[in-house]
Amino acid sequence: MITKKYIKLITRSLTLGLLFTLSACSSFKGTELDYEKIPTSSLNKTIEYGVYTPPDWNKQERLPLVLFLHGVLDSHNTLEQYKLHNHFDEQILAGKLARFILVTPNGDKGFWENWYDGSNNYRDWVLKDILPKVKQDYNTLECPINCSIMGISMGGFGAIRMSALNKNSFAAVSAISAPILNQESSKGSKTPLLIRLFFPLERIFGPKLHNGDPTKNLDSIWSNKNDLALQQVRLQLIHGDKDRPQVINSNQRFHGNLLKANRKHDFHIYQGGHKWLDWKPQFDRAINFLLGSHSK
Repeated sequence: MITKKYIKLITRSLTLGLLFTLSACSSFKGTELDYEKIPTSSLNKTIEYGVYTPPDWNKQERLPLVLFLHGVLDSHNTLEQYKLHNHFDEQILAGKLARFILVTPNGDKGFWENWYDGSNNYRDWVLKDILPKVKQDYNTLECPINCSIMGISMGGFGAIRMSALNKNSFAAVSAISAPILNQESSKGSKTPLLIRLFFPLERIFGPKLHNGDPTKNLDSIWSNKNDLALQQVRLQLIHGDKDRPQVINSNQRFHGNLLKANRKHDFHIYQGGHKWLDWKPQFDRAINFLLGSHSK
């Protein structure tokens, strides 16, 4: 018989395990990207971001800009932690990737959203504070035609949502292993227990995802043939064949709705699950797509 004491012990163990994971993920301190802290009125605090530049870059060379949104257990130095900057250098020098500049903000665990309760505005911070500063500091090519956005897991959902709710900001979007939430999939019973325990989803999204506003439903927005601005944005969806059920199911639903609407997009399923070992090999496909050199 399962007692309340046993349930409490299991819950405590899961809690300690998650907290250990979170602390382990945030302990890495990057040094090889360009890191900067800036104050922001959108969040009422100072927060950090990193910038990757290709080999031998100088400010006279104007390059396209890629915005990368990290996942829920990651931070602005995760790409360096997993040596993606070294991989980018190697691929660029080998002629397998075009040259680009990438900015990776620290989005905490805020789902890259302007919170429903008004306490945090991560989306505004990225679009109004970070991107203008990076574009100026690194002399990047003009947006939106030369700006793109990608993300992993929580960041993939953030990329799809941010580009949809802020049209004319990006030319291309790539979402890797993203849980593409809609009203049904965001209900408490369908959300993983640890996410419900440690992340204030109602404070972030409100009692109902999209606040009951159908014009903010991602399936409807991206499938809308009359939205000429968003129809011009190239979209890529990537997930693993052993990914989390919510990721697989939501991507298949979203992909199906796009097909019904004859909405062009790149859809790819890789062999693997929901972890960096599986995500890292997908970056070449994503970056090439964002920079316009990938076709399907």
